[in-house]
Amino acid sequence: MKRLIVIGFIILMSIVACSGNNTPKPDETTIDPDAILSNAAELMKHTATFSLEVQIEGAPFNFSIDLGNGTLNVGFLRAIGQFINPSEIQARVNVRAGGNVELTIYAHNDDQWFRAPLVGWVNEDFA
Repeated sequence: MKRLIVIGFIILMSIVACSGNNTPKPDETTIDPDAILSNAAELMKHTATFSLEVQIEGAPFNFSIDLGNGTLNVGFLRAIGQFINPSEIQARVNVRAGGNVELTIYAHNDDQWFRAPLVGWVNEDFA
């Protein structure tokens, strides 16, 4: 569960930190990405719930998921969901696996579930 939150958060913050023109102007100071992530992580610890949307652009982000009877290689496209502090997340995740597929994910602590079309709910780590 914590890995999912960290991965999603790092992807989100990387997109934010890397967007736009990053060339500092003479009167601007360079912002430290590690400081941004640390500050955001600290703020998240004190947040009861938040919505998230993560969408990938540029180089593909590929990973494997275990369907219980074999693995499937997929490419991450987009996730929309919500996090409930301290350890619950629910989201719809769009992946590319031959075609575009929408998965539903749910995790509470380390108990992770995902639902795929034609497969149903699978109790396996997805992140």
